Amino acid sequence: MRKEFKLKIPAYVVKVGNEQIAVLASKKDYETLIETIKSRYIPKYEKTKNVEIKSFKIDENVLATIQYVDAALVEDVDDVAEKIIKGKLVEEKYVVKQGDTIWNISLEKGIGIDEIATYNPNLNLDKIKPGQEIIIVKNEPYLNIEIEVNIVADEEVPYEEKQVFDKTMNKGKKVVKEQGKNGLAEVTKSVKIVNGNVVEENVVSSKLIEAPKNSLVVIGTKQSNIVATGMFIRPSRGYISSYFGQRWGRMHQGIDIAGPTGTPIYAADAGKVVFTGWMGSYGKCVMIDHGEWL
Repeated sequence: MRKEFKLKIPAYVVKVGNEQIAVLASKKDYETLIETIKSRYIPKYEKTKNVEIKSFKIDENVLATIQYVDAALVEDVDDVAEKIIKGKLVEEKYVVKQGDTIWNISLEKGIGIDEIATYNPNLNLDKIKPGQEIIIVKNEPYLNIEIEVNIVADEEVPYEEKQVFDKTMNKGKKVVKEQGKNGLAEVTKSVKIVNGNVVEENVVSSKLIEAPKNSLVVIGTKQSNIVATGMFIRPSRGYISSYFGQRWGRMHQGIDIAGPTGTPIYAADAGKVVFTGWMGSYGKCVMIDHGEWL
């Protein structure tokens, strides 16, 4: 009987405690793995000029040793980095206590209600009872990694709105006289990242490159004689002969009220008469500007 031999090669076996997390081809691959994790965890700013890593710390005791393993077990560096960053699924059982709701369990465990439903298909989420067991499945990192960096990037400096008041312009009216424009500054920040999440960010220094240009807005203060309420009254007695909407294949922009000749007509709200006279198909017409409510 013929024996089958498997090729064994020296490789870098990476463990956290007693748990094996990676098998890499060489020490160089291990160093590349660490650098890949660093680059993936450092936040990306839109106009980054420079990134200086001040410290890099792994909380767990990581041990990398050379061992002879089957060649087929050697893993790709990028695949291992993705696995470490994604984390591992960990399952635990939660026993429902008196007063618990699915909402407070979700908040306490840091997982979504839809995730609880996925792993507990027979659980009625609206009627949980003390003593029931709920399966909680969530991601935990293989490694807890803390990085401190200095990041230099260009950031926009927001402009301010400057206001001037004009007593000749009606109150409530605003006119942009000059458009604003954001400025630009070179900002150095000290950033602390834990497992890819920014937990602390402080500005170390800021150097103005281009000053912002403030906008200029003119605001009217003149009290108008038009004091519209926005609550329209019925302008005349009679019946509505045509409503607002589609009429005869086109849009009818109003309502028609039919009444006997001589029926008084009133303004629907306070306003200013802006036109009187004959206006095409409208016939004799009085147009009233109700200000903001027109």
